[in-house]
Amino acid sequence: MGEASTQVVMEVLKRFGIECTEDQEQAVREAALEQTAHYLDETERFRHEEFVTPIMEIVQHLPKEELADMAEALVSPHFSPGAVMIAEDFGPVYTGPKDPRGRGQRSPPSARSSTSRSN
Repeated sequence: MGEASTQVVMEVLKRFGIECTEDQEQAVREAALEQTAHYLDETERFRHEEFVTPIMEIVQHLPKEELADMAEALVSPHFSPGAVMIAEDFGPVYTGPKDPRGRGQRSPPSARSSTSRSN
């Protein structure tokens, strides 16, 4: 990925008529590799912070029966993240993405009211 970034930068510079020395090209290569490593580290940190840790915090407190149900749902060929699940006691429960503002889960698009609030 870093080498591809280096090639893109070098092509852009050439389009603007800028020729680089070997030392400059090496500096671009090193900067691209450094930025790529930083990007990959930040992506992994974000993935872990936003997805792995919250799931692990929930799973560690589940009773065995619910843990077994969760495992079965994850390996089931019918499992669909974001699907509406019908819970016997609770009615429809949306299992889609969490509201990015941290306000709980959003209702599915089909359940949202088309009317706007008036103040």
